[in-house]
Amino acid sequence: MEIEFKPLMPKKPIVNAQAVYRGLAQEMYRFVTELRKKIAKYPPDQPTVSGYRRTTALGRSWSPSVERKPALIIGRVTSDPTVMTRTPHQRRLKSGGLSKPWFPKKSYAPYVVGKRQSRLMAGRGWKKVGDILKKEWPGQVRRFQGVINRTK
Repeated sequence: MEIEFKPLMPKKPIVNAQAVYRGLAQEMYRFVTELRKKIAKYPPDQPTVSGYRRTTALGRSWSPSVERKPALIIGRVTSDPTVMTRTPHQRRLKSGGLSKPWFPKKSYAPYVVGKRQSRLMAGRGWKKVGDILKKEWPGQVRRFQGVINRTK
């Protein structure tokens, strides 16, 4: 005895795959752009013993991007180390003036907002990128689901 199963085939596509893909890519770009703003946000300025003067180079170094591949959308927020290494840094002197400008040799993002964040930076209110992402991601998943539901 033989039993044969045949799937029921819809006459029209159930989902407009191109519209879903396009909508997800737009939503991903919106998400990484918003995430970039949150990552680049500086904590309130605190007086330091060394008299360091903020350059805002770390905040300016972040940029969002979306890479589209077949069946895959990759969102990234990356820090360009050249922004930091090309920005002159200075310290405020006791006399009230500024020190001679100096340039960092490498990116300091990992030590300020990354996995290798120092206790000092955490104590000054800097948020880790991973912590920001953990907080924002669940809401973003719901927004992605909304895109899929709207384009069915």
